[in-house]
Amino acid sequence: MAARRPFRGGALLLISSVLGFSFEQGCSRRPIHARTTRLALTVVSREVVSPSSVAAPSSQWELDFFSRPVQGADGKKLWELLVTDGTGSFRHVEAVPSNCVNSRELRTRVQRVIDASNVKPENIRFFRKQMKNMISIALGDLPEVRCVPSRATYQLSAWLEEREATVYPGMSGYRKPRPEAPGMKMPVRLPEQLRGAPPP
Repeated sequence: MAARRPFRGGALLLISSVLGFSFEQGCSRRPIHARTTRLALTVVSREVVSPSSVAAPSSQWELDFFSRPVQGADGKKLWELLVTDGTGSFRHVEAVPSNCVNSRELRTRVQRVIDASNVKPENIRFFRKQMKNMISIALGDLPEVRCVPSRATYQLSAWLEEREATVYPGMSGYRKPRPEAPGMKMPVRLPEQLRGAPPP
């Protein structure tokens, strides 16, 4: 068997070393170690989660696909796919090589998360306006799933805040992000009495 050539993407090697997984060469391959982990295991990636926070899985999912404030040795930013649900019953984090940032690759990776889940999503919400076109194309043909631009991504918002405070700053190549432009800020979690049910 021929020896596997190492992937040369600095950003990918960086996140792989931190999160403990690696990629086969080429965009179409999946991570060797799946990063979808149920909260019942108490550890998600390297985040310690209290067993008391485990909730019933939800069919309302939340997704983010975007670059992070971490630069690899090749000068390219780290891209990540984050997926969770409305109750936070699972968290999936996956580093994506910059040459795989397209709607086809995104659809393939999200489909794998769906296939591995016992509760399939009815809606997948995302909040980033600048990613609307790619995400809508990627998820538009998923069977029995609605792709919904929405700021009601509260579990995702809280998770991103955790990662921005505790994960990315500890990575080599971290660059403190500039303030976001108006209209592209993270969704703000409203008090429970004002939130109501998310739109279908």
